[in-house]
Amino acid sequence: MNTNNTNTLSGVYATSLSDVDFNKSNVKELRKKTGMTQQAFGDYFGIPKRTIQDWEYERRQCNDYIFNLMVYKLQKEKMI
Repeated sequence: MNTNNTNTLSGVYATSLSDVDFNKSNVKELRKKTGMTQQAFGDYFGIPKRTIQDWEYERRQCNDYIFNLMVYKLQKEKMI
């Protein structure tokens, strides 16, 4: 197991996102790390822009497993 300044995210290791608060699903910070707009981020994941907005403005909570999968995909595709 890697212990070098690594945040554990349900079995996914995030080294490039050490400043993102993994204690809550912070979609806005994750999206900003990619440099994408809300529309582009939603399109990339197949999620409506309105849902991205709702998560970012905390009108709705992004499920942890969805957030974890987004982080995993972005890391695997070297987007973050």
